[in-house]
Amino acid sequence: MLREQSREEMRMRAHAVPISEAPRFMPEGLVLGAGTVLIAADGARRLKGVKGQEARLLALLSAAYGTAVAP
Repeated sequence: MLREQSREEMRMRAHAVPISEAPRFMPEGLVLGAGTVLIAADGARRLKGVKGQEARLLALLSAAYGTAVAP
């Protein structure tokens, strides 16, 4: 029951939020999928550094593309 409820919520969200298969620049930073911020923005047209966030970034990219992403 819970699993089916989650699927329905995902379907509803998919219609409300555009899903991008490629990273795109948005005001909040570099975004992938339905709004996952890969690298946060540090002002207009500038991204924050990834120092200390490398493992998180690689994990998000690996999950999104279904294969391990090498550093």
